[in-house]
Amino acid sequence: MEHNRLIEILSTQGSKWLESPPERALQAAMDLNPWFTEHDIRHALLALAPWMQIETLKNFYRTYDFSDISDTTSVGMILAGNIPGAGFHDVLMGLLFPGQVLVRCSHLDSVLIPAFIQEILPDIKHLTFTSELSHVDGLIASGSSLTAQYLDAQYHNIPKLLRGNRFSVAILTGQETSQDFDLLAKDILLYNGMGCRNISNLLVPENWQEHQKLYSALKNYSTQRPLSLPYARKVQWEQGIEIWKGNSQDAGLPVCIRESQELSPVETGVLQWVKYSSPTEAEEKIALATAQLQCKVGINQPVQLGETQYPKITDFADQVDTMAWMLGQTKRA
Repeated sequence: MEHNRLIEILSTQGSKWLESPPERALQAAMDLNPWFTEHDIRHALLALAPWMQIETLKNFYRTYDFSDISDTTSVGMILAGNIPGAGFHDVLMGLLFPGQVLVRCSHLDSVLIPAFIQEILPDIKHLTFTSELSHVDGLIASGSSLTAQYLDAQYHNIPKLLRGNRFSVAILTGQETSQDFDLLAKDILLYNGMGCRNISNLLVPENWQEHQKLYSALKNYSTQRPLSLPYARKVQWEQGIEIWKGNSQDAGLPVCIRESQELSPVETGVLQWVKYSSPTEAEEKIALATAQLQCKVGINQPVQLGETQYPKITDFADQVDTMAWMLGQTKRA
């Protein structure tokens, strides 16, 4: 399909689908994955709609040189399924890519993206969904770090862009308002906290005294937007472990709170905070975790509170330009 026509369809029909997805797709996605709530699915899809603006797509497309790419060049994609539509950005790159693209969805999120393509672009030929990937010229895959190691060995003879576990941190100063904490609660709890852009770690000043404001915001968010039942059970289990360890817990919180000395990935349902004594120490702790950080969030940070789950079309996972990688690697193939 000629790219101008493709962009036109995405900007008209695509945006409408994302803003008002069919009920059958919503229900099928929730039936498949009990971690997905209707609120989270609608939010995730609506957050993607700005990418469909015609000028956004055209400006993005103009950034790249698509010459020298054969229409027989192929790229395989293995999508994540931790949050609704997690692999949408990769699939969008695949739609704009001039070669062949084979997509393997996560078994946890195999409804939404195929439904979008089938209803908006039923005649698309160069992008197909498959359960098996073989004989591709390059591979893009998202999942756990353990999965990345496995795929690195399995596809050892082709170029690969592999994404493993990452997490996000909010750097608090002690000057945050109640509204800031409401935004922070959303960044923590949206999608059951399962996205790499969800905040799972807090950097807080040594004498931080804003615990109750945070607790109140977390409780308010979970009351207004109920989390999934599997998530609630997971939090109860984590809180039980902490109580068994002798750490006091507020059973009314929709997250398990832990204190640590260093920033690090945590289990689903856990919020970890790390104290710092000076801005220099905060930067040192961030530097130690940089290889695993997806977002740095805060009042004076690259991502503002409340904005973690609204990435721009140019906010690439792991800060690696997916389209540039596809073009560069496949030109060598």
